[in-house]
Amino acid sequence: TIVDANTMPKHLPALFISHGGGPLPLLGDQGHESLSRCLSRVATEMSIQRPQAICVVSAHWEESSVQISVGSDSLLYDYYGFPKPAYALKYKAKGAMREAVRAKELLEQASFGPVNIVKRGFDHGVFVPLKLMYPSADVPVFQISLLESMDPKTHVEIGKVLGQLRDEGILILGSGMSLHNMDVLMKAMGGRPEPESRDRCEAFHEWLKQACHNESAAKLLCEWETAPFARYCHPREEHFVPLLVCAGAANGDKGRFFWEDAIGA
Repeated sequence: TIVDANTMPKHLPALFISHGGGPLPLLGDQGHESLSRCLSRVATEMSIQRPQAICVVSAHWEESSVQISVGSDSLLYDYYGFPKPAYALKYKAKGAMREAVRAKELLEQASFGPVNIVKRGFDHGVFVPLKLMYPSADVPVFQISLLESMDPKTHVEIGKVLGQLRDEGILILGSGMSLHNMDVLMKAMGGRPEPESRDRCEAFHEWLKQACHNESAAKLLCEWETAPFARYCHPREEHFVPLLVCAGAANGDKGRFFWEDAIGA
């Protein structure tokens, strides 16, 4: 274990957040005001004690096998077409090497190895929400890749393994989007949602809420493609899969929603 028995932390949550469109939550974009406020307040409003480290599972890193990054000297600006300030953003959190090694051990014990620890720059699914949640960058961070297979059950199992870290002072943060149809999102952010699109997204959102509130959330979320308009809301599922990891890490805890908006939850 990486925790001294005399300073044993409380059980930290597994938190899934929508990270918004590229760097827009950090650039004062009007369509992201609600999300930016939420992320800047969530740790306080949910009474999340200061973590020893943060484990981020972002929609923007896929590998053929599970990999871990402790970041590098530069961020990964994995977006394009934004103004110059978007490419000058900084987030200088230390890489959580000790906790990354612990995660590697647990994953390999669960037959997810070999797991390599690399120095890939943190992508915007990591640094955008963390700049709002922990702006001082004083909590060490490590990142877990998704699997290219996108297999739901496998990602839930990865989450179950990572869930053990919740009792060791580590916050599990799934960073994706509950809705990721880019055409729909752009119109919603521009205040021009189409009624038919809104109805479809609301139907999926209602299914998602019921699934997350259920004691069998992980099982139900694995069947997400059966939800109303699932493939309309997620033409490709990489932004949904971090939620599956969080569902596994929850270990049966019921989910609750702390923010809902036209661009996600």
